[in-house]
Amino acid sequence: MRRCLPWLPLVLAACAAPQERPRAAADAPAIQAAAAALTSFVRAGWHLPVQVQAHLSDASGAAALTAEQAAREEALVVRQLEEVREAYAHAAFDLFEVAVTIDAAARAPGATLEGPLRRLVVRLPRPADDAAAPVAAHALIEAMGDAFAWDAVGRWYEGEADADLLAALRRDLGKLDRLEEQLALECRRLELVSAALDARAAATGHEPMLTPSEATFARGAQHRATFALHRVLNTLARWRAAAHDDDLPRRDAARLVLLRARHVHEAYLTWLLDVVVGERPVLEVWQRAWWHRHPLYRTLDARGPLDFVDQGDAPPGTIPAGSVRALLRLRYGGDLGRCYDEVDAVTATGPAGALAGGPLAAEAAAARQGVTRCRALLERHRFGAFAAWKETWDARLKAGFTYPFYAVVAQVACFLGDTRTTSRPPAIDPALADDLAARLRPGDVLLVRQDGFLSNVFLPGFWPHAILWLGPTEAWTALRLEDGTALGDDPLVKRVLPRFLAATDEHGLPARVIEAVSEGVVFSSVAHALGKDHAAALRPDLPEHAVAAAIKRALTLHGRPYDFDFDFATDDRVVCTELVYRAYDPDLNFRVQVDASPAPATPVPGIIPVAGRWTMPATELARYAVFMQDHAAPDPAIRYPGRRLGLVFFAERRGAAAVVHEGDAALAALRASVER
Repeated sequence: MRRCLPWLPLVLAACAAPQERPRAAADAPAIQAAAAALTSFVRAGWHLPVQVQAHLSDASGAAALTAEQAAREEALVVRQLEEVREAYAHAAFDLFEVAVTIDAAARAPGATLEGPLRRLVVRLPRPADDAAAPVAAHALIEAMGDAFAWDAVGRWYEGEADADLLAALRRDLGKLDRLEEQLALECRRLELVSAALDARAAATGHEPMLTPSEATFARGAQHRATFALHRVLNTLARWRAAAHDDDLPRRDAARLVLLRARHVHEAYLTWLLDVVVGERPVLEVWQRAWWHRHPLYRTLDARGPLDFVDQGDAPPGTIPAGSVRALLRLRYGGDLGRCYDEVDAVTATGPAGALAGGPLAAEAAAARQGVTRCRALLERHRFGAFAAWKETWDARLKAGFTYPFYAVVAQVACFLGDTRTTSRPPAIDPALADDLAARLRPGDVLLVRQDGFLSNVFLPGFWPHAILWLGPTEAWTALRLEDGTALGDDPLVKRVLPRFLAATDEHGLPARVIEAVSEGVVFSSVAHALGKDHAAALRPDLPEHAVAAAIKRALTLHGRPYDFDFDFATDDRVVCTELVYRAYDPDLNFRVQVDASPAPATPVPGIIPVAGRWTMPATELARYAVFMQDHAAPDPAIRYPGRRLGLVFFAERRGAAAVVHEGDAALAALRASVER
């Protein structure tokens, strides 16, 4: 495998080195200052040589720019260089050249990666006004991920002063020590999650599933570990050419950096895969373990957002589907194996004490100890190239086996969900829907049913659908999180809020709920949510900050596709009740029956196994609310939270209209609905 994971940040580098051209944008003082600031930033932090070129739209000399247009273009170039600097600060890989061009023929801004020295070329359309935007840092990172080749680095060090080379080598040796500490910490975190899953499996006797908080914790560790691994890989690439350069004064030090990086990378890639993937039968396809991947593998290989990573106000990135498989392919890829062998070959003959007494003597001694430590780690964790190849082959086989069936299921489910056997209007008319909406609070859970849909026949129980009520914007954004911050001021909510405000139904009515339907997780109106034949509203009895946190967690799911597998083990696709589950776990703990050991004598509704998958039909959610009314006291031994779901109202069709119940009558109606 030659390319890095596309979701990982890339290093973007620049310095002022204007090219010969009719009009040099770098002649503008503002551009020169921006380039100089970028150069100083890169040199001070990374000790690397970099180069920037900037062209305005009249670089060909075909037409002169007006003073106003030149000022606009110069300002845009400056903002672009600032975005490059921002991306560099959060990146894993080097670039050694950057070219920013205002192109009169360009229709949209874009970036590409070219050449062996990782030349980033950014082309921007001619700005029509002062509001023209550069390519944002996160967009630069995303655009170039696919084009990045980790092993394609030329002789960037040629012409560097010895003092600069020495500083770069010292920094890299120290950096590898810190990266090893980070990798060890993240691998231990993943081991903790794996151990908890193993203990749960032993206690309950069935395959466990990660809780939402465990999945978030594990994904954070996965992201940080993979990012660190690619920083190590970048260090390998940075010095690979130097190891063969007999004219390089610091060649022995460069070889030591390579040796250290090679062992850190192999040791911790192996440990990570050993924990996440584990060992399974190689050929015994008749064994259940062959077909059931480790729960960590299933969760971390699914697509998921990086909202749990602190990114300030920047739009979130995404861990793509297949991210674990990308590491598996990297592990067995011939390029990486050849790189390991090449480093072993060039370092095998180097004198052990070549750096003793020199300016890097202390760093060299620590590096050799680190190499010994990593070799011992490889003895404890074994996950070789063949095991990695076998796992990717297994995944490909199973995906090919299940995908056609999933596609058929999705098409059939959409057909059933859109097909009615009657055309009568909903019992809850618009006026009643508005009246019911006025009784709701942000965070309430709605259960709804519309008679006559074919899908009702194929879904277990009376209730087919669950919805999370948000309400008017000013109501739910005013809720306070645990630290006292208004929910509307949270960076993630700020990113999602424009989508909520823009969402309207076919009649122009504003959004009031978030729900998972066949089109995915969307915002919907009151009429769409409550214009049904039956509706029940459940109210979590939780503090304001817990409700605010639940809404925030639900908002992270907006835009994800619908899960026609109804599988709660992963959240890359989401079914309607899974939205409620992931919003309110662990406050309402729908997992009591799944995790309790021994299992309660009286079964607790919530997540249950259906067709070999952990899931929660909407009727099971209603049954849990009834159970809570009958079992008010919490039971800490099994982590049952006690009565945490109240009933606001129950509306049901009676003839052509709906009747609304409250209090005991509503509870009696809800109880009757789960017994149908």
